[in-house]
Amino acid sequence: MSHYEGLFLFASRENKPDYVGVEQHVNEVMAKYGAKPIKAQKWAERKLSYEVKRNRRGAYLLVYFDVDSARLPEIRRDFQISERILRHNILACEEIPAELPEFMEFKEEPLGGDDFRGRWSSGRSGGFDRGGPRGPRRGDGPGDGGDMGGGQPVGSADMGSSRG
Repeated sequence: MSHYEGLFLFASRENKPDYVGVEQHVNEVMAKYGAKPIKAQKWAERKLSYEVKRNRRGAYLLVYFDVDSARLPEIRRDFQISERILRHNILACEEIPAELPEFMEFKEEPLGGDDFRGRWSSGRSGGFDRGGPRGPRRGDGPGDGGDMGGGQPVGSADMGSSRG
């Protein structure tokens, strides 16, 4: 038997996640295929980044278990068609950790301090601001071929006009 880690996302009904019911459902599916749950941890309920099966909020359940690798596709199929599980991810793991990881909260902070656009934005639409002075561009100076610089037009007499 191999060790696996499963992370299950399920819907939060009326702001009360049903951890007990989902954990029982996960254990029933696993028992059906001979898997042995070892550890389980409830993770926080959160607002989802996008709607999943018409749900905007969800909670997570992390489960470590042992199962024969030949039975894993059947377990995945059952979780995929389950109405209680919105999403799942099952990964092989070398060993089951002595302590389960804590659910990490991420704080959204604007990039680059107070500047919402971050350090790569110049304030103009598009492009990058690499922090240095802008070098000469075509059309910025005299004699560089642009119409703003006041230089000679392209094909002037000093370049040998070939108009014929």
